[in-house]
Amino acid sequence: MSDTSVVPDSLRTEATHWNHLAGPLNALATQISATQLHGSAFCVGSVLVDLVAADLATSYERLRSELISSVLKGSTEFDQIAAVLRRIADMYDNNENVNAKSLRDIYGD
Repeated sequence: MSDTSVVPDSLRTEATHWNHLAGPLNALATQISATQLHGSAFCVGSVLVDLVAADLATSYERLRSELISSVLKGSTEFDQIAAVLRRIADMYDNNENVNAKSLRDIYGD
């Protein structure tokens, strides 16, 4: 069993790597959330230009919201990848233990 113990350990190490990647994405989503611009940021004082500015403000907010959503989805998916890698490592360990027990039962210690 010691010959194969590296595989589950490597999977768990890789899982930790994916969890570490998720953290900065959560921080990025928080930073993006804090970067709201008021509609007046797109205005220059002309009535005609201000009508276009309202469209720009709406587009900016839609893009900002989509970006936050995408970043949070990425974070969630990274955490899910980590969870799957850990689950695979646990299944591998469990199967190794079951197989080792079966061999002991057949051939003895």
